[in-house]
Amino acid sequence: VGGVARLLLNWSPYGLLYNAITSTVERLEQLPHSALLAIQIHTGRTHQIRVHLSEAGYPIAGDQDYGAPRKRAFGQDALAFKWLSEFPRPALHAESLTLTHPKTGGEMNWTAPIPKDVNDLLEKLRRIEIAGNR
Repeated sequence: VGGVARLLLNWSPYGLLYNAITSTVERLEQLPHSALLAIQIHTGRTHQIRVHLSEAGYPIAGDQDYGAPRKRAFGQDALAFKWLSEFPRPALHAESLTLTHPKTGGEMNWTAPIPKDVNDLLEKLRRIEIAGNR
C-alpha cells in the first residue's frame, strides 16, 4: 500500500455487497516485509480492516483468522517471519475513536498510545532494516 489509497471494496464471503465498504489507508512507515499503516474507516463492518487487508494480500501481523504470513515470502529473513507470525494477537490499535452519542448527538472522542507489545514489534523490525542497510 503506497501513499494514500482509497479502498472501495465490496467484499462478502457470499459475493458482492450492495453498499460499498470504504476505508482510507496511508502507509506511515515501510519496514522489512511489513508496513505501519494509518487507516480511517468511513463505513464499517465487523472485521473490516482485517478482511480488506487480507484480501489485498497484506495480512495483519498476528492475525491467525484472516491470513498469517507465508514463510516463502520472507526468503532469508527468518527473524521478520518469526516475529510477525508469532505475534500473539492481531497487531491492530485504535489510536483515536470518534462516535456520536446516541442520545445527545454530541461527538465523543478517545485517544490511546500504541501498546507496548506493538511498539516492541515495530522496534524489532526497524532494527532488521537498519542492520540490512549497513
